Amino acid sequence: MASSSLFRFAVVVALCGLLMLVDGALVTGDAAATPPAAPGLAEAVHPWLGVVLALLALTLTIGVVRSDDCANLRGLAFILLGLVVAQGGLGSRGAMAVSPAWMGTLHACLAQLFFVGAVVVAVCTSPGWQRGPELVEDYGWPSLRSLAISTPVVVFLQVFLGAALRHRAMGALSHIGFSMVAALWVLFKCVCLIQQFPKHRALRPMANGLLAVTFTQVFLGIASFTLRTMDITGPALAAVTATHVATGAITLAVATALGVQIRRNVMPKGSLTAASV
Repeated sequence: MASSSLFRFAVVVALCGLLMLVDGALVTGDAAATPPAAPGLAEAVHPWLGVVLALLALTLTIGVVRSDDCANLRGLAFILLGLVVAQGGLGSRGAMAVSPAWMGTLHACLAQLFFVGAVVVAVCTSPGWQRGPELVEDYGWPSLRSLAISTPVVVFLQVFLGAALRHRAMGALSHIGFSMVAALWVLFKCVCLIQQFPKHRALRPMANGLLAVTFTQVFLGIASFTLRTMDITGPALAAVTATHVATGAITLAVATALGVQIRRNVMPKGSLTAASV
């Protein structure tokens, strides 16, 4: 496949991964809804979505391996294929019988990682990526190159706590409490980035996008908590929960993609100055 074809196909794979996450959230329901709010159709569709996703991941891996322009993505493509296989194993009845709460949590987290990986493939094969980096120099402290790594880790921990809450492996306190840490961490990183490089063609739009999706996620979390305190379950809670899960996945994906762009475009402090001498 050419890079343009891989880009379009990776977008399709990412969208299918996001649909799988939403369907999984509908199957699981919410910690306040017993039984889950929308298990019927979503539960029947979920295994078939998994099969489709596996075929798409296999096709994407073959396309990446056969493309001379995407040699650096081959490892990631094989990881995505492995994640699909692992999701199938953790989501099986045998695994769920061992520990439904923790196996379900790990199953949901692997689905999140698959979506993030597909988004990264899409970013690295996009037309904007093909134009090459716009090199700038890190200001030093706080190091944006360090924040590029730490921010996705912080967001993923928040996603993990949300999955544990949804699968009844943990209570709500840790997820609610850490949400403030994650939101402030993202805010700090994006403000630093926008202040340092306000006109960068790749970094500024992605930082704005990360801010927007993060605060949308905070709003949805507040809405979900409000519905639970009002003892409102059923379709309303299912819709908010599924949207909250999807937005959390998008937040993690954008944070990771922005981290990739920072590592590509932002050089260590002093490196560009030394190279120009």
